Amino acid sequence: MRYARGALSVLVLVVGCGKDVGTDPFEMSTSSGSESGSGETSEGPSTGTDDSSTSAADTTTTTTEGESSSSGGGSTGEPGVCGDGMLSGNEVCDGDQLGDETCVTQGYYQGALACSASCQGFDTSGCSICGNGVIEPVEDCDGPLADDIDCVAAGFTEGPVTCDMRTCLFDTSACTLCGDGVASGSELCDGDDLGGATCESLGFDGGVLGCGMASCGFDYSGCSGGQYIQDFELGAIPPELVLSGNVDWSAQQAVVIAGAWSAASGNIDDGETTTMTMAVTYSVAGTVAFTHQESSEDGYDYLEFYIDGALQDEWSGILAASDASYPVAAGDHTLEWRYTKDGSLEEGDDAVYVDDIVLTGGVPMG
Repeated sequence: MRYARGALSVLVLVVGCGKDVGTDPFEMSTSSGSESGSGETSEGPSTGTDDSSTSAADTTTTTTEGESSSSGGGSTGEPGVCGDGMLSGNEVCDGDQLGDETCVTQGYYQGALACSASCQGFDTSGCSICGNGVIEPVEDCDGPLADDIDCVAAGFTEGPVTCDMRTCLFDTSACTLCGDGVASGSELCDGDDLGGATCESLGFDGGVLGCGMASCGFDYSGCSGGQYIQDFELGAIPPELVLSGNVDWSAQQAVVIAGAWSAASGNIDDGETTTMTMAVTYSVAGTVAFTHQESSEDGYDYLEFYIDGALQDEWSGILAASDASYPVAAGDHTLEWRYTKDGSLEEGDDAVYVDDIVLTGGVPMG
């Protein structure tokens, strides 16, 4: 087919749009196949242009698809192999491969984050938020403890269990295990561990201090001379004072007779009692002395003191601290401080206090 020179010039200009056409459109047409790189040839420019356009589109699509598949890794939505322990494909996690995620990054306080069975999310059942008042699977507690959770229930001899609000785990540091040879918690001694105490340091003239095997309290029977003094300054009721009644006596600092601590009666209700008892032995005749203070209903709610079950004296009302002293014969005896309430009403603190118990000539037993 032959074209008129003018018509061919128009065709070449359309095909070569965007190129430097120069002064001779025939020369451009002749060189376009070698310079454009688009697949055009000098044969039939219209046909050559169509073939080149199709070829370029096909090449671009193939290249783009290849780059997406190889460079996307685990972000393309393609499934990984869940359970192979490798983070791949669209997996969020796989086994212990959690990326940089932890319980903390998931909004919890502590714990062990795990991967779900599907590898598409995280298992937060091992995570917890300490302090939200909810006991979660990895926590022992989260706030106040029930009354039946104590050191004895935890396998110890005595002492309080608390909730450590940093970890929401039980804190048994105040628990004691009498017989393990280590004086801890409220124990005064344990086996040969006397905590550095001696008969002399406890107010006696001399002798050998021992430790009660059952109570982990001092055995004073080997001490001689001087006096036994109990001032409650260790912040606890010592084991030689046995507690009984409806509510136990306690060492406290709210109302103090002397020093920083005094013993206070248990917070009992009307018609109830609370008692401290001490078994003692006197090698020679001596005395028992103590300081006491009352804040109770006058004439009805009494602090009573007994020796071997015989009432020695009693006090009631709002009274200042005062001293009491009684003779004790040689031999074994039982000393008792008892607070007892009548059937109604109360006055003052509804409590009584004892401090500075002194045995002269005698020592606690066992």
